[in-house]
Amino acid sequence: RNVPHVTEKFKWFQYWDEDGSGSLEKDEVVRALVKTFGIQSDVEHLQDVRSVVENIWCLFDGDDSGGIDSQEFLVEDGLGDAIIAAFAADMRSRAAASRMNQQG
Repeated sequence: RNVPHVTEKFKWFQYWDEDGSGSLEKDEVVRALVKTFGIQSDVEHLQDVRSVVENIWCLFDGDDSGGIDSQEFLVEDGLGDAIIAAFAADMRSRAAASRMNQQG
């Protein structure tokens, strides 16, 4: 199965809803972020991602259900948009680093 691009929010949501529950749990989001951003899956990096997810979860889990349903994910400025913004920032950072390496 091909991983949908993060900008295809609904497809991305469905892909990472691994248990088919109709909502993303924290562990599913952590796995998705690690795979989407190519984050190293060593203990330190995983703990960092888990910590960020824990700290922002309440901002996106509007009904306090413990999971992010598709509506919470897809709503404007929801978790989907936050992930897309982070993806764009990550791409800009990588591009800048690449330019610096080529110049140096």
